[in-house]
Formats: sequence, C-alpha cells, structure tokens
Amino acid sequence: KYEKGKVMKTIYTLLLILLIASTVEAQWSLLDPSPQNSALLSVFFADNVNGWAVGANGTIIHTSDRGANWMEQTSGLTSSLNSVYFINPNTGWMAGSFGRILRTYNGGINWSLYQHHRYLFLSSIFFTSENTGWVTCEGGILLKTTNGGIEWTEYQTPTTSALKSICFVDSNKGWISGADGKILMTTNGGTDWTLQTSGTNAFLRQILFKDENYGWVTVGTKILRTTDGGTNWIEYSYGQSYSMQSIYFTDASTGWAAGSAGTILKTSDGGRSWIEQTSGLTGNGFSGFLQSIYFTNAVEGWGVGDKGQMLKTTNGGLTFIEEDDYSLSPLEFGLSQNYPNPFNPTTSIEYSVPSNEYVTLKVYDVLGNEVSELVNEQKSAGNYSVDFNAANLVSGIYLYKIQAGSYNRVRKMILIK
Repeated sequence: KYEKGKVMKTIYTLLLILLIASTVEAQWSLLDPSPQNSALLSVFFADNVNGWAVGANGTIIHTSDRGANWMEQTSGLTSSLNSVYFINPNTGWMAGSFGRILRTYNGGINWSLYQHHRYLFLSSIFFTSENTGWVTCEGGILLKTTNGGIEWTEYQTPTTSALKSICFVDSNKGWISGADGKILMTTNGGTDWTLQTSGTNAFLRQILFKDENYGWVTVGTKILRTTDGGTNWIEYSYGQSYSMQSIYFTDASTGWAAGSAGTILKTSDGGRSWIEQTSGLTGNGFSGFLQSIYFTNAVEGWGVGDKGQMLKTTNGGLTFIEEDDYSLSPLEFGLSQNYPNPFNPTTSIEYSVPSNEYVTLKVYDVLGNEVSELVNEQKSAGNYSVDFNAANLVSGIYLYKIQAGSYNRVRKMILIK
C-alpha cells in the first residue's frame, strides 16, 4: 500500500511537471543589437522609450522605440565607455577610459568631448540637473561639473581607494561605493564627503538608493542593505556562487541583480532573499558577465553585458504560467502572477488598486473550495504584496481571486511538494 501511494505521488508530480513544461516560458528575451562582439557596460533610459547602451571600443547604441530597435551612434572614440546618464531624452553624458567624457544636447546625434588632463579611469557618471553632475575615478578622485559638463573640477575624497559607483536621491544627498569596502556619503551636494562603515574590505560595485533611507551595494556574491541612509549596513547573500555586477530596485522591496554567466536574480523583500530567473544565457555557453541592468518601471527592464549581449523583459523577468497579458499600472486595478510559480510552500502575490476600495483576495482549490483568505479589508490606492503559505495544502493547481469594488480577476498557481 505504501509503495502504491509512493508510485501514485510520483506519477502525479510528473504530470504536474509536464503541465508546467507545456505552459511556462522564460520572460527575458535575447535581443540582437548592432554592433555585436563589443562588450556593453552600461544601459540607461531617459524615459520609457528612449534608451542608450555603451561599452567597449567607443560603442554607443540608442533606441527610440522602447528597445524594439537599436541604432549605432558615433562617439568618435575607440576606447571604452563605462557609464551613461541622461537627464532627459535630449541631454546626456558618458564617462569612459583615459579621462574622456562625452555630452550631447540632441539625443546623441552629436557628441562633444571633454578630455581630462590626467587621463584617469572614469567609472560612473551621475547628474542631478542639466548643470550639476559627478564622475567617480581612480585614486579616490571625484570630478564635478556645474555647467553641464563643459568644465570639470577635480576633488580628492577622504580615501585614495578607487571609486566605483555614485548615486544621488536629491541635489544634496548622495553616496559613492568603491574599492576596499569604501562607502562615502554627502549631505551638502558633494561639498563634503564622509566615510561610512560598510563592514567589509571587499571591492564594492554598484550602489543604489531609492530614497534617503533605503539603499543597496552589490559586492560579489553578497549584497549590502541599509534602511537608515547608510548609518548601518547589513550583509545578505545572493544564495549562489555567481558574482553580481549590477543591481536595480523599482521600490524598497522589488529589485534585480545581474552578473556572471548571464545570471539574473530577483528579490521581493528588499534584498534579504533572492530567486534566480531564467535569462536564457546561463548554462548555454555564455561565460561572460551581464554588466548592467536597468528598469523603466516594475515590469520592463534591460540587461547588457559581454559580447554585446542584451536582454529585455516586459513582465519583470518572471517565468510563469501563461495568462492574459498583464501590465502593472498605478492608475489601474491589477493582479499579478504569483512569484515564484510553481512554488513550495510560500509564494508572493502582488496587486494594485487605483482608488480607496474594499479588497478581498482569496485562494481556492480546483473544486471551488476556499482554502485561504489573504486580504479582507479597506485599502487605499497603491501597490501591495501579500505572502501565501501553502504548508498545509497538498500539491496541485490553485486559483486566487481578487475582488475590489466592481473589479475582479482570477489567476492560477501550482504548488509542488
């Protein structure tokens, strides 16, 4: 009797796997931008439709149709361009090797070159307005402009370690990450910089803040997170051996990391735990790095890397059971596909309401029996996430339904134990 039950459970699990295999599809698509074989090191979008990617050999490629097509722009350089930043679709800058900074006022049709006299290696560029911007350099050196990049002034920060990445949340508050575990912060627009305690001596790569409190720094196979503006940093593991180069968060909870072997990870809890997504590169002979990742909203994002690789997602990179198209918008009701899916035993469900509504969110089995009530209360307009724990349920297909005012929507999910 025990063996028969075991065999039946195995058959049932195999049937579920076959069902999943027939309906699941990876949601990172491999694009083919020109030119190929030049490593792409940085990607940035000025709005939802206008984006740029830059890299080795002076490569600049531009899209004006949401990434459907990419056209090469002429930089006039053969050296590497390491970072790109646009303040609007017309005005942007790029920083590269040998102290070279490019600027454009017409969306990249024409570029003007600034050549720094010391030929420094420039890592990251960031602007808070059309006039004020910064570039991180080797040796703890920071460049600043107050006239849109026509002229740059050199500053020595409180460290001589290489500065890697820079990020501001407003005209006054900003952070820099760098070698030897260095994190610097300014509260007066870069006039003064103070060192923060990172708790590591490792090389810190990209730093990102969403507001004056929540920030992250990627450091190899780990990530540092702060919820108090960098006064305290807590280290979390990505949960695997791949080294991450770039991170992007759309809010304090939801973020992505990209790195070696084409790996892309996603977090829904602010970086405390991560789940690998299917990039289409990992395990397919791609041995390089994804160097930069960028999202224009909660679902649409790009990753670029070595050998000219470019990936795009239009649903946040989820691998999911195929449903009707769903586009998250704060102006509309929405119920997202649970993630992860399939799951065991917990999964997260995100939903949005555009106005103050009484919301119920319930889970049912395939016979229509209610098995869990996740939400039953008044909600103000906004985006929400709720966790579902199916530890006491058996493997199978379940449905979850939202009712908010006159809006209702049902989606399915699969539990495999």
